[in-house]
Amino acid sequence: MIRLVLDDVLPVCAPDFWQRRGNGASSLADVHESLFIHTNWGPNYASHPTWADWFAASGGSRAPDPSHGRRVGLSSLAIVSARLGLGIALGQRAMAHGDLEAGRLIALSSVSVRLGHPYCAFMAPAKAERADVAGLVALLSKTAPLAWEPRAPLDRT
Repeated sequence: MIRLVLDDVLPVCAPDFWQRRGNGASSLADVHESLFIHTNWGPNYASHPTWADWFAASGGSRAPDPSHGRRVGLSSLAIVSARLGLGIALGQRAMAHGDLEAGRLIALSSVSVRLGHPYCAFMAPAKAERADVAGLVALLSKTAPLAWEPRAPLDRT
């Protein structure tokens, strides 16, 4: 097993969404519950970060009710939903990185919550010595971000 990256989640949304729906809020604590996108990580993911976890990490105690916002079953769907202007998601930084860099998403806070488990590369020991497998693992190890250096977000915590 080779650890590639320990990802985190942070609040992201489309810039035009925040202009239309969020500018009246002085912080994410003031945003209406219906604007949050909730990811259902499924029963097998033991340490799934929620909006309540994010608010606790930011020093608050708010716990938005998932039944009042959008709910999606995949992290990628949460990011796509945010990019389409459907709300504010806790986006995985590794997945949202390109959209953040391109300006299709904005980070609303520098506060993030780490996922409970890293992304890893697993391979059978007998295959680890193969040139193609070793090359793929080397490429993944080289390109996987070991530490994120986010751009300065809008601080709406």
